[in-house]
Amino acid sequence: MWPALLLLLCLQACKGSEAEPTEPPPPAPKLAESGSAKAEAKAGERQGAEVLPPVRPGFSLQMRYEGLSPLYRNFFSDDAARTALAAAVSRHLTEDAATVVVAWDENRVRGVIRLLTTTREPLVAGVGERLRRDGVFDPAPIAPLLAAVGDYRATMGANYDLRLLSFHIEVAVQDKDSARYCWIRGLLNDPQGHKIDACVLCSVLDRKQPIALCADKLPAKLEGEAEGLAALQRCFAAR
Repeated sequence: MWPALLLLLCLQACKGSEAEPTEPPPPAPKLAESGSAKAEAKAGERQGAEVLPPVRPGFSLQMRYEGLSPLYRNFFSDDAARTALAAAVSRHLTEDAATVVVAWDENRVRGVIRLLTTTREPLVAGVGERLRRDGVFDPAPIAPLLAAVGDYRATMGANYDLRLLSFHIEVAVQDKDSARYCWIRGLLNDPQGHKIDACVLCSVLDRKQPIALCADKLPAKLEGEAEGLAALQRCFAAR
């Protein structure tokens, strides 16, 4: 099945590294999509943020929907898929909560599924350890989180609409002290999220667009503006 899906996405996605900046969370007007009145009514009951039932003691996953049509919101609210996502994420996080944002930007014709986590997670500290030691960014410790988001996207595409595979997948790490974010992204030509883009994006205060820090291939020392590199250190390598 996957070769057919990859062919469908090839024109859009087979460009190698996707270096264009994106800003979390993207602005989100409506995604125009027709659907049954029953589906729209059901989705209308699930506005804004929704905290899922705990999949393990002490952990809850919050889902936020921004800019989706009622039909698409109903797709992304699939209980079995969300439970699988929460279970996969909970296996790798120690904090008591995490957030997944599913958003559509009509102006840019772009969708995103983003997992938000913090600098306090041991997985993030694992990335920071090597970043402090030799300046190399190695996303391997947080790759399972991106794969969990990728599996969720793949389920949406397989069960509902192949166009949902065009949604970008991201894992964002927030430094709450500085309000900065840095995030990794998956490649669109890898529906299950096992391949990571070689550019990391970091938000900087007073900048409308994030800064792209890139390499030819990860793990590697990233290159980019000093403000972006400082934000990377704050998000991943702060002690």
